[in-house]
Amino acid sequence: MLKGCQKKIIFLKNTGSSVFDEAYLVIKPDYEEREDFDIVSEATRIINNSFVGDVKPKKRRRLGSIFLFCAGIIFGAIIATSIALVL
Repeated sequence: MLKGCQKKIIFLKNTGSSVFDEAYLVIKPDYEEREDFDIVSEATRIINNSFVGDVKPKKRRRLGSIFLFCAGIIFGAIIATSIALVL
């Protein structure tokens, strides 16, 4: 819990960005005395210039998990067979 600490925050909703829907920006204590218009325009500029490129979801590579699963089944079968032959 913080006592005696106050932060100035700008909340931008519907930023107009193709990536960000909402943004929370914490203002440095040195710049708290500036006009609101300057701060909001700077925040909007940061949001608009913060991302370059297309957003594409990463494809998950499941080949490794499938390989490990099959290797585990084969290894288990080999151990079960060797135990059955010993008994």
